[in-house]
Amino acid sequence: MKKIFLILITLNLFYQELSFGQAGTIDSTFDFDGIVLGFANGNTSFASVAVQSDGKIVVGAGSFLQRFDSYGITDNTFGLGGIANSEIIGYSIAVQNDGKIVMGGKYGSDFGIERYNINGTLDSTFGINGKTIIDIGANEYCTSIAIQQDGKIVMGGKYSLITDRRFAIARVDSSGDLDTNFGNGGFNIDYLEGGTGPASIAIQSTGKIVYTSDNFKLVRYSSVGLIDSTFGINGIDSVDFINCDSYSLACQTDDKIVVCGNADNGMFTGFGLARLNSNGTMDNTFGGQGKVITDMTISFNNASGGLSLVIQTDGKIIVGGQTGIDNYVVLARYNSNGTLDGSFGLGGKVFTYPGVCQNCGAAVTSLALQPDGKIIAAGSYEDYNFFVNRYLNDINLGITNILSESSTINIYPNPANEKIFIRSNSNENFEYTLTNIFGEIVKCNTKAKSTIYVSDIPSGIYFLQVHTKNNSVNKKVVVQH
Repeated sequence: MKKIFLILITLNLFYQELSFGQAGTIDSTFDFDGIVLGFANGNTSFASVAVQSDGKIVVGAGSFLQRFDSYGITDNTFGLGGIANSEIIGYSIAVQNDGKIVMGGKYGSDFGIERYNINGTLDSTFGINGKTIIDIGANEYCTSIAIQQDGKIVMGGKYSLITDRRFAIARVDSSGDLDTNFGNGGFNIDYLEGGTGPASIAIQSTGKIVYTSDNFKLVRYSSVGLIDSTFGINGIDSVDFINCDSYSLACQTDDKIVVCGNADNGMFTGFGLARLNSNGTMDNTFGGQGKVITDMTISFNNASGGLSLVIQTDGKIIVGGQTGIDNYVVLARYNSNGTLDGSFGLGGKVFTYPGVCQNCGAAVTSLALQPDGKIIAAGSYEDYNFFVNRYLNDINLGITNILSESSTINIYPNPANEKIFIRSNSNENFEYTLTNIFGEIVKCNTKAKSTIYVSDIPSGIYFLQVHTKNNSVNKKVVVQH
């Protein structure tokens, strides 16, 4: 019943004046269908993504990095055939201002970090032959890195002795050497009990470091790696969600802290999202009490959780995650006050299968924004493979021009039964993509003449994007049999 109800709501929303070019629509110019699939050597269930200033996209997954150009095609100028192999199991990547790429993760039972040159070779000026290993004294691993303005790199992760798991943080300087002026000889072990989930860190404009992992618990450290007692209660704060875990955080330009994960409201487990003031108190201008829970599932007895987030330049917040047994790649966008942004996807939500894969445990573990505002979502699916999806956005895109319909291209009939006819004044070949309401491409052709046959697809609402040499049009079409 829940699925039927959602479909009815979806149809009602899409019968409104929406367009193929709206924010949250899969970008078919990216690797032809908006989706890139890859193999992570079976080493990690996390993929991390970062975007270079030139728009190229770097993905860290397992024991390698792979770079794609802005069209989603493997960049063969990077590493060997577009891939740079790593000696660590990577969980988090970042791009420095000079274009060098840093990846943090696990080396054996220790923190590991590597730095690569722009061409994908290891940077021999960093650590020892491009790599630094930090032994904190137990079984530890780094799941998040952040680069300071002075080039020093902060690493956040977990420290574990059998079942005793603690928060751990370390810092290296721009040369990869352990910064012994940080914490206690270069690192700090926080005696807050942690679970098995990944840690996430972010740096405020003051240089203070915010850390979260498990149960929406947050800790803030000073710029020298010591607990900051001015934050929360003696440096520690938490969001009072029920049955919750936190996975990712980011700091706004005003130093407010946004953190996402999964949370239970007694009826469902969904995306948990909270915002705290810079001092650790709840920001009551966000969601009324500083927090919101969003149901991102379709099936009954299912759960969803937010695993990654990114903050747009306009203050809107995008969260990516997973839907359990529904196995969708899911995104949600929130206005700066915590309400869902109805201009994004379906009432603020986007559901996409990762390519041809269904029932494969897809999860968005990393998000990034391109210089043009397009959204890059990366994650894992099915036996540690990875995906990279790109979605349209409505910031810095000139969306009014994208949505305008050229008078030289005519599309009819609408609704259609067996055929959709496309007529152009120039009578030239055209390229088209027909996408369903879930962002899945159902038909496409790069050298079409004048007719799209739709008798073999189910009745429903679709989005048609047509390109000729000089014109393009995006149109909602209805197929009725």
